[in-house]
Amino acid sequence: YKDWTPRNADAEYGGYMPVKTALTHSVNTVSVQLLFEAGIPKVVKTARALGVTSKLNQVPSMVLGTSDISLFEMVSAYATIANNGNRIPLTAIRKIEDRDGNVLFENEETEITEMDIPEEKFMLLKGMMKNVIAEGTGRRLYANYDVPYTVMGKTGTTQNQSDGWFIGFSENLVIGAWVGTHDRRIHFRNLGTGSGGRTALPLVAALFEYAAATKTYPNIPFVEETIYECPNYLNEEEYQYLQDYLKRQEQIDEDVYTDVQEDIEEEKKDTKKAAELAKRKKYDPKVKSKESERIQKQREERLKQIEKEKRKWNKKLERLKKKAERRRKRKQ
Repeated sequence: YKDWTPRNADAEYGGYMPVKTALTHSVNTVSVQLLFEAGIPKVVKTARALGVTSKLNQVPSMVLGTSDISLFEMVSAYATIANNGNRIPLTAIRKIEDRDGNVLFENEETEITEMDIPEEKFMLLKGMMKNVIAEGTGRRLYANYDVPYTVMGKTGTTQNQSDGWFIGFSENLVIGAWVGTHDRRIHFRNLGTGSGGRTALPLVAALFEYAAATKTYPNIPFVEETIYECPNYLNEEEYQYLQDYLKRQEQIDEDVYTDVQEDIEEEKKDTKKAAELAKRKKYDPKVKSKESERIQKQREERLKQIEKEKRKWNKKLERLKKKAERRRKRKQ
């Protein structure tokens, strides 16, 4: 894009990766590709709906943190995600009382703004962000702190390690931190010391740990409904095989549907013939004719063959998944 190309922190490129894995390990190239597929105007519109009010540079690098956004806005946006698309304005003061208990000020309830995005999409995103903490760039939260909550979130590191971000949230608590300076010439030398997972995450994790120790917020578990079956990484050959497999599965499902519909029609015709014959010869209409039995037998044989094909393809796909998992472990 205009002589600009995104780079990944590990300098590894190529192959195919699902969004969940890319988000878990902060793979920049996938984020930019997703931006192109969605379109910059839609991304900006969604950011506004989440609660971002600052100016956004409408260029591909916006998804990598090139626009200056306040911590207040980021926490507001993540709170909207935690609330499944229901945005509630953040407030610093709930209520002020004097020493006698008289209420001097009480913040009135504000109207909730509901985003025009289905709740299941937010549940899907939260499941991905849960994996960031469990296996990805935010895994130090559980490794170094006693946090019993199911925490979801995302780390962030801008160019030259000038800014380190981490926003974490549970079902009823959102905490964010930013580490950096307004002078971008001051920054950490490398990702090993200046990534958001090392600079900002400890601040957030310590507060989650404190909230748990003081029982300030109850632990409301996040129930993930989505099961991710896609491998974490596929090379060109594996990806092509997966596409062939999915195409084959789609064809099998279509064939099964067509066969069932044809069988239903045949059953209707056969039942009608049997009923007419029974009416003429006083036969029991419930007794299946030989033709009906033949059709039923053919259908059972087709279904057996389809199941056999499915088992064969599933075994090969399972081998690919294990191979991809072994590759991922070796990289770690």
